[in-house]
Amino acid sequence: MQGSRASRRLVDLLIAALGLAGAIAVPGPAAAAPRVEFPGAGQATHTDRAVVETTLALLGFGRWPGDPVLLRLCLVGTSGRADMLLSARHRPMAGRRVSVRQRAPVDVGTDCDAVFLGRLPQEQLQAVYARMAGRPELSIGERPEDCRAGAAFCLDECTPGIAFGVNLVSLARSGVRMHPGVLQLARRRGRAQ
Repeated sequence: MQGSRASRRLVDLLIAALGLAGAIAVPGPAAAAPRVEFPGAGQATHTDRAVVETTLALLGFGRWPGDPVLLRLCLVGTSGRADMLLSARHRPMAGRRVSVRQRAPVDVGTDCDAVFLGRLPQEQLQAVYARMAGRPELSIGERPEDCRAGAAFCLDECTPGIAFGVNLVSLARSGVRMHPGVLQLARRRGRAQ
């Protein structure tokens, strides 16, 4: 029962981050989703906050081999949301905490469980994917075209809020299992646009 409550809270958080409250009904009792705090993020837009919250919610839906208690999110490339991700303080999601750190593309390796991809030259992006191959690392791209380039998830700023796509081949290769509700939300958002 505890697991179903945690799953419901994560679904609520993802729906709220995507701006879908009221648009998608997910069966089950309502539960308060964890709030993400952004110290010094007074200039952050609603979209900036939604990108960060969605990224963290996606991590909460993943299941890594060995089920680590601490997930290590590495930021690679240039992103206007890097400072928000680096300073995000939040409650544990599904019993784990998230540690966020900036990494150069050549430093992506065994100390990352997930990689948030900002803007990178194509050759550096391919080098990041090569370093991730064979490791249980989830990739989340900041732009829709990142799914075509090889990211497991890609974020899409749309009205009203954030949508995301999924590259099922990249997700399967990552070795990280995702909650089926995440995949259903990705499909629903794709059909609605």
